[in-house]
Amino acid sequence: MSTFELGIFTPLECRKLHVVSLGGDTDSGRFVVLAGHEPSVFALKNGLIFLVLADGIKKKFFVEGAVLRIQDKTYVLTAETILDIELVDEEFLKRYHDAEVVARVIKQMEA
Repeated sequence: MSTFELGIFTPLECRKLHVVSLGGDTDSGRFVVLAGHEPSVFALKNGLIFLVLADGIKKKFFVEGAVLRIQDKTYVLTAETILDIELVDEEFLKRYHDAEVVARVIKQMEA
């Protein structure tokens, strides 16, 4: 299966992952990105994104203030916050300020 390199950039970290697919929510609906995707820009809703890594492992990340840009076969995700879902616990969700996002994240975590 084809993969692509996803560059992830936040104010605190930079990393690259080899990914089969990436999906999540935007204000206009859901999206899924695969290798060879047409040039696009997605403003992501605060909440969960879903990745399938090159080794088949499925990961979920909480994102806030995120934009995904695909241009010239380069995939870049920039965000104010990106947290592995394993770090998002009940205490984090209690402190989070947007009840709609919390409800959506809890629903997606249960799926």
